Amino acid sequence: MPEEPAVAALLATCPDFGARLTPLAAHLAKPQPGFSYTQWEAYLAIYRQREGEKGQRQLAVLRLLGLFDRPASKDCLEALRREPVIAGLTEPLVGLAPREWTLVASRLEEINLLTVQVDGSVDAHPLLREYFGQRVRQQQPETWRAAHRRLYEHLCATTKEGDQPTLEDLQPLYQAVAHGCQAGMQQETCAKVYGDRLEAMATARRELDAAVDSLRRAGQSDHLPCGLLTRGWLRSLTGPRTDSTSSPQAGAGSARGDLDEAWEIAERGPMPLFLADIHLHRTRLFHAVKPYPWVSPRKDLAEARRLIEKHGYWRRKGELEDAEAAASNY
Repeated sequence: MPEEPAVAALLATCPDFGARLTPLAAHLAKPQPGFSYTQWEAYLAIYRQREGEKGQRQLAVLRLLGLFDRPASKDCLEALRREPVIAGLTEPLVGLAPREWTLVASRLEEINLLTVQVDGSVDAHPLLREYFGQRVRQQQPETWRAAHRRLYEHLCATTKEGDQPTLEDLQPLYQAVAHGCQAGMQQETCAKVYGDRLEAMATARRELDAAVDSLRRAGQSDHLPCGLLTRGWLRSLTGPRTDSTSSPQAGAGSARGDLDEAWEIAERGPMPLFLADIHLHRTRLFHAVKPYPWVSPRKDLAEARRLIEKHGYWRRKGELEDAEAAASNY
């Protein structure tokens, strides 16, 4: 394909693929006028023709991160890099020695395209993850499903939740459910994970109910919203989300009921950080519910951003950016 003038000029001055992507990393941090994602396509088309093994590996890592909606754990990335090869995705990475993997990741980190955490997990900007994820999903649907199946099987096999698991112990199984659904394995996921292994969530529900009731009786309004948000999240996975009168399970025991009660408490406070959390929870848990119980997911995200910026609540920055990136598909 013909090179765009801006792309051709950049290629003439930049020595390698990583340097060519640096302007794109800068754009993700602060969008520039006139930038188009067709430039991504131009870079990648030229890259496929001109780059060698090093560049192939760099691009393969970015494509792997498109499978995740959160930082990719070290063990999940290792599972993807194992034999057998996932056709069209992992060929450049299978069989890499640890040192070679570290070099590839370090180079991408140098140019601000990803971050390597102390525990070996890897994260990238949500828009970058979304871009590469869409490319694989739309252009290579079989590869997309095979990769998510690999992650589903790995998480199911390696999660040892025990007889009395905590919510943290069960978290990998929640991720397994998401990957299983992306792999087109909804029935198996429901039977094997929800049916066989997440029965422990019934225990978690009882413990959360008791904790919320204790906080309410003690008048601990400073902590009650946190308990309600946690229970609302669990209820959105295992029970009714809204108080719809058409549901035989309608009533106080719904995710929406918990979020609304938390809102009333936080608004009276006022507790602006909890209000920001509630806006994010609304969008995360209810964006696909029709009709949306409040004004709109985008309105909730905009208000969450306003509160986070106003009060310096930067510990929620990553979650906010993830939600905003996902909102492009709503």
